[in-house]
Amino acid sequence: MAIARPDMIQRLSTDRLIRVYVGTEDCEPFLVQQTLLETVSEYFVNALKPDRFKEGQEGCLFFPEDDILAWDVLMDWLFNGRVLDEDEGVEQLLAVKCWVLGDKYGISRFQDDVMFDLLNDIAISSAFPDVIREAFVSAPPGSATRMLMAEEAFGWWDADELEVVFEEFGATKFIGDLIAAKVQYEDGDEKRDRFLPFWRGVQRKAQEPLWTSYMVGDGAERLKARVKKD
Repeated sequence: MAIARPDMIQRLSTDRLIRVYVGTEDCEPFLVQQTLLETVSEYFVNALKPDRFKEGQEGCLFFPEDDILAWDVLMDWLFNGRVLDEDEGVEQLLAVKCWVLGDKYGISRFQDDVMFDLLNDIAISSAFPDVIREAFVSAPPGSATRMLMAEEAFGWWDADELEVVFEEFGATKFIGDLIAAKVQYEDGDEKRDRFLPFWRGVQRKAQEPLWTSYMVGDGAERLKARVKKD
């Protein structure tokens, strides 16, 4: 998130609180300042216009199909500027759901922060099969998360297991991402190469570190300081 300017702080102190219902309408809503929501995404700017939609007039947003745990992480990020506490992390499956949530509402900075932590975790333990499946099912084709998990699939699934996944969800959902991942591996970009900059500051020849290719917003530049720190 961007650092709050004095004028933004003043607006937040007097701003309208928006009630965000995730799941059923009888659930406890998240309460968040309208300015804070509008700062991170044009989606909320448009949704909360009082002269256009009921949501803007009443100050309520309803997301019955969204994951409430992903929204909980998003709210923590909105108020604290990081994905959970510095010494904590989001488990892989939830991280994918958070990235997809950010993609749905155009919150690219949230996506990059989640992806950074996900890459950090995968560098240690690799992606788990259920996480790969979740990305294939919920993330858009050709997206950074699908690209990452297609690469990870080569580390977990053999040809028979891939065939089972194709039969379960339909091969057309995955084939493009898997072909792209296969080409990358054949070009010599082994999986471990993308993680080297996290730990040793190693640069790929004449290119940015591979982790930056999974960023969708300003994360490639903004998170370099955290790479050096880690």
